[in-house]
Amino acid sequence: MKTNALDHINFLLQNIDTFAASIQPLWHPLGFVSCVIRDNPGQLTLRVHYWPPNERRTKNPDWPVHTHSYALSSLVLHGNIEDIQCEITDGEEFSIYKVSYLNGDSEISRTDKRTRISKYTSEMRIAGEQYRVERGVFHQSVVKLSESAVTFVALSESSCEAPLVLGGNGDDTYPYDRTPFNQEVFWSAVRYAISNPIIQNLAKKA
Repeated sequence: MKTNALDHINFLLQNIDTFAASIQPLWHPLGFVSCVIRDNPGQLTLRVHYWPPNERRTKNPDWPVHTHSYALSSLVLHGNIEDIQCEITDGEEFSIYKVSYLNGDSEISRTDKRTRISKYTSEMRIAGEQYRVERGVFHQSVVKLSESAVTFVALSESSCEAPLVLGGNGDDTYPYDRTPFNQEVFWSAVRYAISNPIIQNLAKKA
């Protein structure tokens, strides 16, 4: 069953003190910071994502276009997010890599499949807006390096299919260690984001 992030925003607002004291955010391979605040595999996962100003820690090589094994609903709490969603077709532009997870870290492995992007849409999302990325859709989220952003994300409709990444014709595998990010800085940014009157008003109606 699909869910909307906005339906769960009060879970974040009502428990932020507990989360700030107990949950460690981690750098994500796509360059932002991710923090899981609720995880019910196969049902509902809630995360908070943060793009720190003037700092990104992307995987090497930096291949940002990817899919998810779940439907994603994202509510922008602060900043501006460029939501780019792609359609692919037969072609030789990209190698398709498969993502696997082990002990909290991740790895991408090159498959024998290749493809190209045939079409894409780009929408700028601002604080208070919600958008979706359906399961299996190639996409990327872009925040300008000089800017910061915070999103609240709900993941549902998960499947056993591995996420995919569009990459070059590189090595067979690339590992990524998910390293900790400063907990105090992260939660201070989240507190600032949810203090926005737009977000407070949305929470009252949720």
